[in-house]
Amino acid sequence: MSRSLVRWIAGAALALSLPAVAQAQNACTVIGAGNCTVDLATSVTIPQISFLNADQSAVAFAITNAGWTAFLGSAALDTTVVTGVALNVRANTTYSVALEAGSWSGGGWLVGDLKYDTQAGACAQGNAQTAMAANNALSAFSGAATNGESLNLCLGLTFPNDLSDTRLAPGAYSIPLTLRITAP
Repeated sequence: MSRSLVRWIAGAALALSLPAVAQAQNACTVIGAGNCTVDLATSVTIPQISFLNADQSAVAFAITNAGWTAFLGSAALDTTVVTGVALNVRANTTYSVALEAGSWSGGGWLVGDLKYDTQAGACAQGNAQTAMAANNALSAFSGAATNGESLNLCLGLTFPNDLSDTRLAPGAYSIPLTLRITAP
């Protein structure tokens, strides 16, 4: 056999074996007229997503001058002041929000003096009922998947009626609060 004939037979054998190799790798080669199809599988993975936004603009408890006049006019008058923090939650799964308090910066205030609750509308007297506990995360609220649930975190503080109470000593007092969102 001549060398060129051997080369031609080897080349033809190689060319004939290529489509079989390509098919085994989910690809195809068309020689001449025709078409081929390659089947593919694809997937997507979406993580659990949760988002909590809290309006942090000046959350403060204040008794107006008229309130202090009424307060001082009656020795038995306890005054509860309520303030609100606007919250917005977005989540693609069920979620829960926990609230945790540190310690007051001074005075005789106890962590349990601070009360909380959540409302769909504006915070009003009586909306803050649950006492906070020091360094103990409390479940503030939870819900199902949502594209924007708006709530108000209502915080309440009752001022004692005794001016000799250390909680009414002159000064400004603060307490750190932490909100934590969890998507199980």
